[in-house]
Amino acid sequence: MIIFFSTKGEKWFRTVFSIPDFELRQGTIYPLALDVLFDYDKFVAYNYFGVGNQSSFEDKEIYTRLVIESSAMFTRGFTERFVGQIGLKYKKIESWDFDENGQLINLMPTYNNPYLEFTTLYISGRYDSRDSFIHPTSGMVVKADIDWTPKLDWNTIDFYQWSFWFQYYTKLFFPNTVFAARLGTMNIIGTNLPIQLLIPIGSNRTLRGYPQDRFLDKSSALINLELRFPLFGRFGGLIGADFGRVWPSPDQFSFDGWQSNAVVGLRYYMDTYVVRLDVGISAETFGIYFNFGHIF
Repeated sequence: MIIFFSTKGEKWFRTVFSIPDFELRQGTIYPLALDVLFDYDKFVAYNYFGVGNQSSFEDKEIYTRLVIESSAMFTRGFTERFVGQIGLKYKKIESWDFDENGQLINLMPTYNNPYLEFTTLYISGRYDSRDSFIHPTSGMVVKADIDWTPKLDWNTIDFYQWSFWFQYYTKLFFPNTVFAARLGTMNIIGTNLPIQLLIPIGSNRTLRGYPQDRFLDKSSALINLELRFPLFGRFGGLIGADFGRVWPSPDQFSFDGWQSNAVVGLRYYMDTYVVRLDVGISAETFGIYFNFGHIF
């Protein structure tokens, strides 16, 4: 259970129930596992900078956004390293308090929809050789996900979304310094998609030197590189870099115009979770994040 409360920023409540526990089933064969999640995430001041990789920092607008999500997932460990997952997600996104002089308030409801509600079928396959779910020091993950939100009476929108992720972990040298890398891409396919559904990069778990949802579009790519090293006792340090970009579609992928930032951080390692403090620094600004768990 996570409870995070900021008077002027984010109000976040999350609870997850898993049987067997994520860590206990890591690297084992099991017939069935159940993961149930409930998430309430309200941003009093949510960012919008525009759509596309060329959006300007000076065009920033602020509005209020609430996301309520619940899901039930069934997972099977077919082998010690191959895992399959299927389940349902319910999600509601509400937006209000738009800037009277901004771009969003003048967009048609098709592109700025203040109320979205939908149920999604989720399917995932994963090759996972990590030595730990909580704090991996070796192994890799190759993962593909598909979200299908069909055209149904109770869904306010229909779309497809897919993603592909690769993660790699290895010990480099004494005393137990770990090199961790993540590469991934995501794409959403649909007609007249509102900005509330576009794929974002920026902030806590993507580009840590940029604000929340700094870049938005239908397709994205992301690279995170970290060196995780012990300091003293249960404390550890981190240095790294993040790289990312968005496009209107995957066929417009380019190696030009990628955004990047440097990262330094602290970790406090408990037996069942990790406390995380990260500082990301980019050419535009910087971000400070206090949260739980590695970003990957």
